Amino acid sequence: MKDDKKLCKLVSRLNLCCSRDGKLLTHELKTSGVTLPAAVLCGRIRDVLAYSRGDDLETIPTNLTSWETRYPLLPSAEVTPSYWPPVTKIQQYDWSNITPQPWSLMCLRKSRNGKLHWHGRNLKVLVKIYSPTRERYVLQEIQGVPAVPKLLGITSAIPRALILERCQGKTFGHMRKISQWSCLEGLVQLCRTMAILHGRGIVHGDLNKHNLIVDRGQGKTSITLLNYEKARNILYMEPARAKTHLHKDLAALCHMAMKLKKFKCVKDYREFVLRLQAGQQSGHPVTAAQMAEEMQAILDSYPDRPSLFCMNVKRKVRGALKHLRRVFAPRKTKGGKEDGGGQPQHQPEHLKQGEEACHT
Repeated sequence: MKDDKKLCKLVSRLNLCCSRDGKLLTHELKTSGVTLPAAVLCGRIRDVLAYSRGDDLETIPTNLTSWETRYPLLPSAEVTPSYWPPVTKIQQYDWSNITPQPWSLMCLRKSRNGKLHWHGRNLKVLVKIYSPTRERYVLQEIQGVPAVPKLLGITSAIPRALILERCQGKTFGHMRKISQWSCLEGLVQLCRTMAILHGRGIVHGDLNKHNLIVDRGQGKTSITLLNYEKARNILYMEPARAKTHLHKDLAALCHMAMKLKKFKCVKDYREFVLRLQAGQQSGHPVTAAQMAEEMQAILDSYPDRPSLFCMNVKRKVRGALKHLRRVFAPRKTKGGKEDGGGQPQHQPEHLKQGEEACHT
């Protein structure tokens, strides 16, 4: 026991700030004063170092203790599930079978379209140099979820890179200028995907217009959600309180829905945006499943997808005509008679004084 106490004291003095797990481990040892056995402490340290370096699955211990009993005490804390990391292996490929080569990825951009030469075939892929995060493990865990790119494998040599299936289409920010109906359909699919991830206790952490790819191929709209570097695990069914990871995801979804400004001519969509704003201000945002249902109802009410430009022009013309009718409508005088319209209802004082002077 004395040796275990000394080891825990030494570890608490270390600066394990390379990851959130290291910070939580040192915070636990300093504040609670719990004495962990040497084997458990060794496994925890190896876990922190493995995640910070991005080591292979074979080098990470799979018999780690579950931390779910401690995290409910910390609001919005990152949770390590009991089955973490996934025990299934990822296919590894050599850099000689991949284009582009690592030097171009390291110097120019971290992710580029390329090709994978495998068994005499050239597969179109997306090659991405991944940072020491849990992106590869999160992608491996959520394979099969709609709008999630297919993980083909990783490179066997350093620098490590993810090999993903290439996605077609344009970013949400670019597609928003071309077809906002397609963007709305893509947002419905995105909300359904986020509802599935939130139900599994996973948040994306970096939802924006650059990480959402919208494709209108063959008359159907499909999306792909990229960049899971900031993805993390949360408490299951955690309430979306302010300043939590789940609240940030929902706020990003609301922001993307509000960017479709051409839908102001649709009354149902205006009311939907007002509900989103009210939920954000009250601290109880609308969930992703509810957003998907409401936006799908708006799409079902317009099956022919009319031109939003014509609808906005008609709305402005109707507003102008309503204003003209209100200005030039006949008004009743004190005697009950109607005077002609076209004159302002209240005259300024200097005009009244001028008329009285003319009469005298």
